Formats: sequence, structure tokens, C-alpha cells
Amino acid sequence: MLSGVDHSHRSAAHKIIYIVDPDASEQERLESALTPTFGHVKAFNDVESFLAQCGSTQEGCLITISVLPEMSVLEFIDRLKREGIRLPVIVLGEDSKMPLTVNVMRAGAADFIERPLTDRRLREAVRKAIT
Repeated sequence: MLSGVDHSHRSAAHKIIYIVDPDASEQERLESALTPTFGHVKAFNDVESFLAQCGSTQEGCLITISVLPEMSVLEFIDRLKREGIRLPVIVLGEDSKMPLTVNVMRAGAADFIERPLTDRRLREAVRKAIT
């Protein structure tokens, strides 16, 4: 901090918010809700596309759905860990079935948000996850 400016933290605007959701209209809705606040939002249709492009990124967070076509969300979270991807994960679910919610949180997710969700609730969860 020689210059008198503290550069020890990165602002939310420099972190990428990743979305994995096969529903293109939901991707657009989430991007619209998040881009004005966080700037960098990247959406993917499936797990493999995300994994192929994200590398071992550590900055930002990941938003995904509780029911993925190619694997369970618990398998996805486990795969992220195995591949060294340490992004906070926010899971969006159709309902808050207690066993799923508990298991997702035990697996290491940062949050579980029941749908329908508000943009405000989503932004709060992302802000909490990246700070």
C-alpha cells in the first residue's frame, strides 16, 4: 500500500457471475437482473460448456439450477471441487424441499434460492457470495 491506495480487494464489478441453465429465456432474465449491478455475466447452456470455458477460475460466483439435464446439482458441485474450481455456488430450486436444500448446503453451496425469486434476492445472494 505504498501509494496510499488499498488494492487488497477486488470490487464486485471485476468478478464474473457464471450462469449454468439450459433455459435460454431464464439465462436472459438472470443476465438482465445481474449485469447492471455486477457487469460481467456469462451464461452457459450446460455443465460441460461451462467447465470447458471457465478453467480453474476463482473470481466471481456460479448460479445454477437444482435440476440439471446431465447430472444432479450435487454431482456438479462435487465435480467443481474435484476440478479445483472454488467458486461460490448459488442454487436456484423450484421448491425448497428440505432434503435437497440441506444436501446442497452440506455439499458447499453458498445459498439455495427458491423460485420464483426476486431480482433483489438474487443480487443480495450474489453480493454475499462474492464478498
